Amino acid sequence: MVWMIRVNGKRARVEALMVCASLSVVCACAGRVRFQGRTPISVSGTLPPPPAPKRVEVREDQIMIREKIQFAYNDARILPQSFDLLNEVARAMKMHQELKRIEVGGHASSEGSDDYNLDLSERRAEAVRQYLVETSGVRHERLTAEGYGETKPLVAPDDSEVLREKNRRVEFVILERAKTRTDLEPASE
Repeated sequence: MVWMIRVNGKRARVEALMVCASLSVVCACAGRVRFQGRTPISVSGTLPPPPAPKRVEVREDQIMIREKIQFAYNDARILPQSFDLLNEVARAMKMHQELKRIEVGGHASSEGSDDYNLDLSERRAEAVRQYLVETSGVRHERLTAEGYGETKPLVAPDDSEVLREKNRRVEFVILERAKTRTDLEPASE
């Protein structure tokens, strides 16, 4: 059970178990307590921070990753610090067998020539697809790789390094979902 309360004028979620435990400690320390009247009391203090959002989330049209997949500079080699993230993507795909086809899309900034960016984004998308198939055991039939170069920027113009960095990315677009349970592939992953 979750209750909403006001703390310092802000709405906050309070888990019922936490409230019950806190009240039992107060009651145990103070002896018998009787609540009288209808006067509201004010609670002060700080609540613990909310849980961090998941790094990988399956949405209607995509598998959203909240971190970037890191590659070697001007190369399609995936850096080891991205392996855990890709393993989470693979776990999400295995848990969601209804996702029949997913496109790994590579994107680049406008820095460099169009041909070079297209080639690099294709190689990076393929490297991610290959990692998911060979290392994480995702069936190759479920994945396609496509490089878009600089043709689908998130921000334009990307005339600073901060903006160019936003356009360099890998996305997981859901191309096809199973319509019924009989459309599901056997779980061999």
